Amino acid sequence: MLAEPFDLTLSGITRAAGGTYRSIKMDGVCKIDGDVRTEGMAISGVGKVYGGVETRLFEAAGHVTVAGSLAAEQMRLEGQFTLRGGLRADKAELNGALKIGGNCEAEEIVLNGWIRVGGMLNAGRIDIGLIGSSKAQEIGGGSIEVRRAERGAWAHLLQRVIPAFDPALEARMIEGDEVRLEATTAAVVRGDRVVIGPGCSIGRVEYQTELIVHPNANVKERVQV
Repeated sequence: MLAEPFDLTLSGITRAAGGTYRSIKMDGVCKIDGDVRTEGMAISGVGKVYGGVETRLFEAAGHVTVAGSLAAEQMRLEGQFTLRGGLRADKAELNGALKIGGNCEAEEIVLNGWIRVGGMLNAGRIDIGLIGSSKAQEIGGGSIEVRRAERGAWAHLLQRVIPAFDPALEARMIEGDEVRLEATTAAVVRGDRVVIGPGCSIGRVEYQTELIVHPNANVKERVQV
């Protein structure tokens, strides 16, 4: 008879084996060796998972590293998060620095900070408030908004974990239905309605219904399709 999953609680400086748990709580400097599956996972402090994570709710505050991929329904992150594999989530709310080695896929992504994605960033809704130099190979979605975030008190705290504080986004291609961009450099931007705001440098914009270009933006080629 298989044992029922139980809660795993780690505190201080400690480590545990991977496996299936009912819930996981890590507080301090904690490590998990191997893949984990759980209903909810909460990390506070410095946390490392030497494997992948599959969970309904993933919450983290501090400095967190996951060596594999992460699949979650809901994500809330504060601080610095490194994911060696890919990310799949329904809704992700992020404040801080996020580095993903593979693709990032979600229904909704709301980010204030710095993001670097090794593959494609794809979501139904993407809302990025830039604090730092960000990068993705391709960005796709229904509604895409990229802007400079307001530098409130929390932004000065984020400066400690964001390596390049100059707000800017670089991508090879950005494609969506509604696209609004600031401080963005891209080779190609495609959309139905497109707004190219201040600080943008775009090679080619392909739009269907509407294109608005700010005087302080540079667009080399504009094509209505």
